[in-house]
Amino acid sequence: MAVTMTLGGLNLADNFPVIGQTFEYIRPDVQGPAIKKINITLSGFYEGNSAAGIQATFVTLRNTVGLADLTTLTYIHDSVTLHSNRQVYVSSYNEPEDLEFARNGVGDYSIELYYFENQDDNLPITCTYGTYTFEKTPKWGRRITPIRESHRAPLKGSLATIGLSGFLRATSHAELMTKINDLQAAFQTDQILTYGSFVQAVRAVDVTIEDTVILHYAFFQINLAYDIGAVLLLNRRIRISRVHQNPVITEEPFCNRRLIELMNSSGQTITYSWNATSSASLAQARTTIQTDAGLTIEAGGIEMPGGEETWNPDTFEASMTVTKFYNTPPIPNLF
Repeated sequence: MAVTMTLGGLNLADNFPVIGQTFEYIRPDVQGPAIKKINITLSGFYEGNSAAGIQATFVTLRNTVGLADLTTLTYIHDSVTLHSNRQVYVSSYNEPEDLEFARNGVGDYSIELYYFENQDDNLPITCTYGTYTFEKTPKWGRRITPIRESHRAPLKGSLATIGLSGFLRATSHAELMTKINDLQAAFQTDQILTYGSFVQAVRAVDVTIEDTVILHYAFFQINLAYDIGAVLLLNRRIRISRVHQNPVITEEPFCNRRLIELMNSSGQTITYSWNATSSASLAQARTTIQTDAGLTIEAGGIEMPGGEETWNPDTFEASMTVTKFYNTPPIPNLF
């Protein structure tokens, strides 16, 4: 029987330990893709003529493995390669107490290691965002928020927020960084999200990579949004001057009296202002103002200078201000 076993460059083949493996599947979600974790246990012993000699051997093992975080394992048994210079993490290292060396001349030890391996789940659901395709199907969640200007105001539409969460995997730091950069670059623009049979044009909100050591895995959270129906917000403001008689007040010199004469009626000035924001287009925002202005502006009167219309093509927002003078006031005073 030919055995080759090294751990961190230390030869264990002369008195090679018993090796055992367990497989663990870590899933962020019970139905989602898994992270495959392989746990390795090495159980062995050293023997010698003195406790000091065995202790010296353990010092070498401890310095090589016990104080390490990441090391390498090679295990070849009768020409069958089970592990070849594989990077493994050290989970735990145990050695006996010194009294056992003196009493038995034998020292037992156990070492627990682990490493990750890619697991292909072949899930039937595919997920793409524009031209970007997820290697592993992420989790999908959605929240719908009705939009109102206040709790008692009419419903203006609804905003849907989609959350995608999952993980990226790689065999090296450089490969994982490339995948992270590709993911974050893909979600810097608005695209079509396809998640199985769900297809929707969405807006990118943010992409977060959770704090971790960038080596084999990186977990992400992506937030997207879209409107259910055309969300349209309209605000109007009307400023109305009060109707009054134009008084002429004359102060007579050196007399304790005033002469007050009421001239013509003042007429009335009304300033109309609108602001509209659409989720669909600037044209829809302008059309909304146009329709509401036709219903709101009092008939008659003449338009005064200073009116304006403002557009914001990036946010689909439009505003308009119109001031009109009415010789015959259309709106009476409240008192």
